[in-house]
Amino acid sequence: MLLCATDLPSLLEVLLVSMPRHFSFQVAELWLYDPEKLLSDLVAGGARYGQYLQLRDEVFSMQELYDIEPDIVLIDATDSRMFEVLKTDYGIDHALLLPLMNAGRMIGSFHCGMSDVSLLSGPAEEDLLAHLAALISVCLRNAISREEMSRLSVLDPLTRMSNPRGFERDISREISRAQRLRQPVTLLKMEIDEFSDLSNILQMKSLRVAMPKNRYYKNPLKDIFPNIEIIEISSVRPFLQGKIDDIDAMAGGAEVGTAWTLLYPQYSVIVPKGVNFKAPTALGLPNGQAEFAIFMNTWLDLKKKNGVLDKLFGHWIIGEGQSKREPRWSVIRDVLHWID
Repeated sequence: MLLCATDLPSLLEVLLVSMPRHFSFQVAELWLYDPEKLLSDLVAGGARYGQYLQLRDEVFSMQELYDIEPDIVLIDATDSRMFEVLKTDYGIDHALLLPLMNAGRMIGSFHCGMSDVSLLSGPAEEDLLAHLAALISVCLRNAISREEMSRLSVLDPLTRMSNPRGFERDISREISRAQRLRQPVTLLKMEIDEFSDLSNILQMKSLRVAMPKNRYYKNPLKDIFPNIEIIEISSVRPFLQGKIDDIDAMAGGAEVGTAWTLLYPQYSVIVPKGVNFKAPTALGLPNGQAEFAIFMNTWLDLKKKNGVLDKLFGHWIIGEGQSKREPRWSVIRDVLHWID
């Protein structure tokens, strides 16, 4: 039953639904150690299990359930630990606690509510439960790894948004759902190519552009785009968070804008063709640093003449020079075909 669960949702269904029925447990509960909130993204539909599936950002609460060397333990209603586990259920006389370990570290705790304690009638049964705990740990570790690799195959590693393969999967799911419920499907497509050329922008009417308060940018921007209405804002972040309405775009430096897109990947930076506007940048130096200033000017001149500055700008800001690298041979991809 456990080994047949090939993905994380199926494994959770076995642990929290099928296994209690099979072994006649009253209820089952699973705690998982999730300090970096990774499992909360991987567990699809985990809310349906309610309190029976708990993702914990600290391991101390799980360690308190066991001795210094975690081992399977059976507790009854007189044990104070009964106030910590299976708190949502009543009428449970005993609870079986199984520590889930990986390389000597606790990764979770599996709890079974039961009324018949004959399951722990001897050493053979205890060995069987210890084997079960080890099997659950291995299955959980493998299922989480497979889920992570599956996510990597459908998500962009930088933005964590769906790539084309992920989009095809999502749209197929939504179409199937719409057909099942006999409801229409609506697809919202955002097009940004209209801002890619100066002539296109000049033909737009009622164009509202946000810009941080800066008199050095405002006048040149108005000269280049006489048809826009400039809305000065005190901070860029409220605009990126969607807290400022009726704004079509935001004007600013391409370098700064690219940095902001790392935090807000739903936005993109466009340098319109036909626009050749550069703003000076100054580096303040303390008094008496003339030699360092001369050194910096010389270094910048050399890098500009040999093309290094242009290459760096093109690579990091414009995105030029990106070449596709063939991936190394991998068992996961080339033999098991878990990823493309």
